[in-house]
Amino acid sequence: MKNAGAGNRARSRVTRRTESARIKNIEGEMKEEITLKLDQPLLGLFEFCETYCVSECCGADAFEITEERISEWVLKNGMAAAEQAEEQIRCIILAIGPRDANVVSKRINFYWPTQACVAWLERWKAILNILISKAK
Repeated sequence: MKNAGAGNRARSRVTRRTESARIKNIEGEMKEEITLKLDQPLLGLFEFCETYCVSECCGADAFEITEERISEWVLKNGMAAAEQAEEQIRCIILAIGPRDANVVSKRINFYWPTQACVAWLERWKAILNILISKAK
């Protein structure tokens, strides 16, 4: 029983340290946090491409961001859903891009500086744009 208590205290310290590190940048200043809210059809696209692992475990690395995989989703959900998902990504990028903040997503399991999140979203957007242009 003593070991269980010690383990809980150790986990508690790690959690506190991790949370402290999350809210401070290198200079120790507080950064704004932006919570990424995902709606359909974009959420459905992300879930469909969550093939390498689950995001709860691997975060953004769980997603197969390839033209082949995304085109399967487009075939299944239609071009209107693809256009709407692309628009959702574009709106997110416009909203968060110019801000010096950290972007948080519990669903995708990431905590990134804005520009890293924008770069990740741009990968999705580029592939959707290719597929949308091919359909026209």
